[in-house]
Amino acid sequence: MDSLSLQFQREYFSAVQELRTHVNGRASDGSQGLLEEVHIIIGKLKMEARTLPAEMSRRRLTEVRGYEAEVRQLEALLQQKLSRDSRAQLLGQQAAVVGQDGASHRDRLLSSTQKLQSSSERIKQSRQVVADMEAQGATILQSLHGQRETIQRSQQKLHEADENITASQRILRRMGRWLPF
Repeated sequence: MDSLSLQFQREYFSAVQELRTHVNGRASDGSQGLLEEVHIIIGKLKMEARTLPAEMSRRRLTEVRGYEAEVRQLEALLQQKLSRDSRAQLLGQQAAVVGQDGASHRDRLLSSTQKLQSSSERIKQSRQVVADMEAQGATILQSLHGQRETIQRSQQKLHEADENITASQRILRRMGRWLPF
């Protein structure tokens, strides 16, 4: 196993261990980033495995598939944990609600509303970016279509010129036969 593969595996095991602590402890927003990092490392391991000779590549890819299965399990557990945590945060624990006054409940509701508004704004911004990219893509496609037509017209003119040159050569040969030399 080369040093690059070892490095990727060390990164993988380290990230998975940290991900397990997130699953077993308090899941946070950083958990999603960590999960993305693990997926990137697995992608690197796959690419590295594909560069190896056939037999080693098969073994390494089997190993990586095992890593993927482990990550899918951790991802499912993490999603369950995040879902429970967010539900508990939004709705509040029954014991906590009974022991607190309406002001803290109101504060939680306000905080949740602000988070919802912030998320909605990010979604709107994302949709705007997508719309801009679609418009830019459409413009590029139109430009490419115009360029294609130009190239096709040029090819047609070149073909016609070639035919004219061929016909001219034939005529000149015939005329050359007429001249006495």
